[in-house]
Amino acid sequence: MELKVVVKEKLKVGLALGGGGARGLAHIGILKVLERENIPIDLITGTSMGAIIGGVYALKKDFSAIEKIAEKYSKISEFNIDLSFGEKEKKDKPFFLKKMSDFLKRGYILNLELRRKYINDGEGVKKIIKDLVGDKTFTDTKIPFAAVAADLVKGEKVIIRKGKLFYALLASVSIPGMFPPVILDEKILVDGGIVDVVPIETAQSLGANFVIGVNVSQTIKKRVEFDNAVEIFFRSDSITSA
Repeated sequence: MELKVVVKEKLKVGLALGGGGARGLAHIGILKVLERENIPIDLITGTSMGAIIGGVYALKKDFSAIEKIAEKYSKISEFNIDLSFGEKEKKDKPFFLKKMSDFLKRGYILNLELRRKYINDGEGVKKIIKDLVGDKTFTDTKIPFAAVAADLVKGEKVIIRKGKLFYALLASVSIPGMFPPVILDEKILVDGGIVDVVPIETAQSLGANFVIGVNVSQTIKKRVEFDNAVEIFFRSDSITSA
């Protein structure tokens, strides 16, 4: 008689948090539900706002800390500009494009700003991230974590797993054209959302065999009229990033 021993692979749960601007703050609610239901998370990957939420949670496992993100984020000037568009137009554009559109409508970057490499110096974002993670490194996290950014030169996904969390999170959230890129390990890095909106494969590559992916990106709304070239540009960008 032949005896076969079947060994079940241990479940390793990964949490992949996607980008999506302010909508990424919804990740806080997801984390609360997972903790309430006692669902263990073995590793976290994040893109853009998902990287900030995931990185801070991986570091502190403290909801009071990540709830500060929402408070701080709502106060940052470059993301807190009243729009002159109607509600329908607001819903048609991704979060950061809404803000850029506001600048365009008010004429701030029609001449000077479009000649610059970026619209905003990102000092507000830097201060928020610094306040949240300080000089902590990836080795300080309570849960293994990786941030996703994009190599602006090669157009490739870059998985950041070492060094200071500050630079990793800043790179992952640096919207190209809006904020300056981050130079890290001789790479020019920008927002990871342009190469990997929800880093599920990244979580799998780090050993997760069960991944909870959270996608908060917007869907494309039907629209048949475009008044100018700027609106056509934004529409094209929203289609490619959906």
